[in-house]
Amino acid sequence: MRVFLSAILTSLFVSLPLAASADVITERQANFSASGKSLRMIGGAIGEGNFAFIEAEAAKLAKWADMMPEFFPAGSESPKASPDIWTEFEQFTQLTADFGAAARALGDAAVSKDASLVKARLGEVGQTCKSCHWRYRSR
Repeated sequence: MRVFLSAILTSLFVSLPLAASADVITERQANFSASGKSLRMIGGAIGEGNFAFIEAEAAKLAKWADMMPEFFPAGSESPKASPDIWTEFEQFTQLTADFGAAARALGDAAVSKDASLVKARLGEVGQTCKSCHWRYRSR
């Protein structure tokens, strides 16, 4: 079941091209939803000791982080996205890079098979999400 869900999440993370603004918004919302599901599945996989799964999901999160700025072109404003994203795009891009670095560190921790370290790194990934959402997600 996890493999099937993982395949679905992968397809969501890499859905391209980014055509019209409405398509970009739909795609980025799908990617954010997929990343949230991925994080929840990683949490469950820690208890199962499924470190290979965690490593694979962390790689998908890192890939999404690398691609994320492309999903916020000018003209793709939406109710959930703060207008500050476009006026502070450099800072926004830095936060996406922080998310990517945290996701890569999570993947590295999964290779170590140290559940405590994986939990700590998962918490760091969550913090990067929160810091960006706090600043750039409209409520």
